[in-house]
Amino acid sequence: THRFVPGGNDGPILSPDGSLIAFSVMEAGGRSIWTRDVAGGGTLSKLTTRGSYDRRPSWSADGRQILFTTNRAGGNAWTIPADGSGPAAAVLPEGWMVEEVISSHDGDWVVFRRGAGGGLFAYRHATDSEPQPLVDTEFNETSPALSPDDRFLAYMSNRSGQPEIYVRPFPNVHAWREQVSTGGGVQPVWSHNGRELFYKSPSEGALMVATLSDDPHPGVLRREALFSLAPTEGYYEWRALYDVSQDDQRLLMFSPVEEQDGPGGELILVDNFFEEVKAKVGN
Repeated sequence: THRFVPGGNDGPILSPDGSLIAFSVMEAGGRSIWTRDVAGGGTLSKLTTRGSYDRRPSWSADGRQILFTTNRAGGNAWTIPADGSGPAAAVLPEGWMVEEVISSHDGDWVVFRRGAGGGLFAYRHATDSEPQPLVDTEFNETSPALSPDDRFLAYMSNRSGQPEIYVRPFPNVHAWREQVSTGGGVQPVWSHNGRELFYKSPSEGALMVATLSDDPHPGVLRREALFSLAPTEGYYEWRALYDVSQDDQRLLMFSPVEEQDGPGGELILVDNFFEEVKAKVGN
């Protein structure tokens, strides 16, 4: 357990092998990217230095790199070795002002959100000279999440007048679109078996899981509320502020705490075990 001052902390994101947690911390002079060792005594490592605005980390497919957004060189997506063995470097061509960034599980693609409300774009290292649009409309599209086999893209859109979770095929995103949430949904996270999609429901005040059907494309078989979220939980429309363990039985999230003199002075990084998840989701 480690305490951080409130304001702008984001993550936490588990590495592909579940051994490290990446997150960002607001501090005097900017934001920085940190990791925490899960199995080795909770060792904390700071990867980026004070003076830049580094946030919203995600992992490369092999777990060796951490991608993040930054204000360096005018703003972009950058990457840094997860073990701190080398300097940070830009991932995309200049001039894109990236707000979220993830890597595909096969390592071939970078998917990102451009701008504050933004659209979703993809960049294939081997073939693309410039990023290509995926979902870029007059609405807000945020929170890109690729299924474990990289066949499907989940994201949030407010096209209906409120934020909802949708799934499209990847990379051929225009073939079809499936709405996953009802009554509002934000922050999608795939299960590691690819058969469930977790999200937060502002209307239910709960963390939800949608069980999806198989081919030809994922349809929603059922939706379940796993547990209620604290009243102080933020239903932000950008990237997920929690993650799911490799066995899909544990959830990792920042938890607000109350101090003796009133709500909130710190955040605690908590590895939460929920019996509801074990009972309802299964293996």
